[in-house]
Amino acid sequence: MKIKDIKRDKSNYKTIKSESDIDEIIELPLRKPMKELYRKNIITVMSSANEINAKWLDEDGNNMYESKKDFGAVKFSYGDGFAYIILDYDSLSEENKAIMAELYDELNPDETKPTYEKPMTADQSYKGNKKVIYAIHQIEKPFHAWEIDSEETYKLLTDEPKDINEKDFWRRSDFVYTTPYTERSIIIRYPVTEETEVEEIEEYFSGICSKLKEQERRITIEEVIQNEAQFIDRDKTRLYEITRNLYAKQNRTVIYQPYTGHLLITEKEKKEIIAKHIKEAKDFAVGILKERITDNMTDEQKYKIIFDYFINTYKYDYSTLDTEKALDYFRTAFSKYRNVLRKYIENIDNYNNMSNYERAQKIIEQIPRDDENKELLDLMENAQKYYSSAQQFKNNNRNYRCGNLFATRYGVCQNFSTAFKEICDEFKLPCESIGGHILSDGINVGHAWNAIAVDDEIRFIDISSAIHSKDGTYVNNKPEDFFNVNLQQLEMADNGKNRTLTDESKEKIEQMKRKLHPFNPNGGGNMSIRNSTNDTQNLDDDELSLD
Repeated sequence: MKIKDIKRDKSNYKTIKSESDIDEIIELPLRKPMKELYRKNIITVMSSANEINAKWLDEDGNNMYESKKDFGAVKFSYGDGFAYIILDYDSLSEENKAIMAELYDELNPDETKPTYEKPMTADQSYKGNKKVIYAIHQIEKPFHAWEIDSEETYKLLTDEPKDINEKDFWRRSDFVYTTPYTERSIIIRYPVTEETEVEEIEEYFSGICSKLKEQERRITIEEVIQNEAQFIDRDKTRLYEITRNLYAKQNRTVIYQPYTGHLLITEKEKKEIIAKHIKEAKDFAVGILKERITDNMTDEQKYKIIFDYFINTYKYDYSTLDTEKALDYFRTAFSKYRNVLRKYIENIDNYNNMSNYERAQKIIEQIPRDDENKELLDLMENAQKYYSSAQQFKNNNRNYRCGNLFATRYGVCQNFSTAFKEICDEFKLPCESIGGHILSDGINVGHAWNAIAVDDEIRFIDISSAIHSKDGTYVNNKPEDFFNVNLQQLEMADNGKNRTLTDESKEKIEQMKRKLHPFNPNGGGNMSIRNSTNDTQNLDDDELSLD
């Protein structure tokens, strides 16, 4: 097949969201190289390899330059008779930028490297034979290719950049053209005539694309918000602000697409943005507590203010707890009755695409209700019961989100324990996050709470159990039953929950004891690190650090 047989289809102006889209959107000669670029996470702006590239004639046989006004910018940009793929230059990794720089020198003979004076004008329309072009884009008025429409655009054309990477791009760029999609690009071109074979075009572009290396995937900030359960609409504006600040500071490492307004970030940048968002939420909590905690308070009073803030501000995430209980029943069922369940699953259509709640329901429908299958049936019904409870909790809590406690205000024991220690660290209060197991509805589940130091003694705080008491889940307890208690008091408050500690947590508590009562090398037993006035001003910070 020849390129003249490939028809231009304007309906294919769509965004590539998956590799399968390429067969629908991209013209035949470029599908294979474009798939390779997609797999390597290289962002393309535009591509073209059809009859128009070869003969530039419309359906009436008229020259497209003369008959179609919207092709004026294309003529200046790409030249006559070239198939092309345009890459977003700023989204390329440093390694791929270096590879393209080498290809620029390799594929562009000296005689085809005209040097234009800047600022560039319409009279300097590109008509050379370069196969690799570096292009600066004018994006403010996308349909006025050669009008210098603002001081900002003029500076783009005339001011020599200070950054060394910017200078490298500047040296190779020959002209400015219009595109609403990106700020700078590399155009890879191949000269074509009406007789050029599709295979020839594919081979050329595939050869270039094969030299480029896989790079880190970029996603839009919209995707981050969409795919992260801990973000809701009210977070969106702040996340945009954080991302835009990152974009402004990092000199093009965060990519901005003018046409869509999308900011493209890497996974590393995503973590940085989320961390900043969470830090702001944490700093907000610390700010409130600093207004309530004064220097003349005892440590016990300070702990109590933080404790009260937690139980009155944050909510327990019963959805996560119930889901974990459901999974525990599921695991037990599959561990004991794997072969029996396998036969049931074989009879269920589309099993792999079902939720665990739906799977449990379909399996329950097949289990005979007799004594022989009673245990399996109980396990599956309990799994379904807790999945149902988890979903009901989500439905009843309109603002429910899972994720970081400071950002979402919903958490489980580990979230409370970790966050409580972080806040205590801010106020230089000794605290450790410790963990073990506890009985919950007869199920032995993981649990976490905190060890603190009050009056030279190790005491305990259990935020999640206090919240259970506040919301009525623990009907026989008050929140204060889990504040500043010793082991005996904690055991009484637990009321048969069989609390245990991990070996690691036991060691953390021993380390706290050693810090409270270090050995005195001068005799006289152990010496306390605190005097009667609770004064710690003469201690180094690292002496109080329990990390």
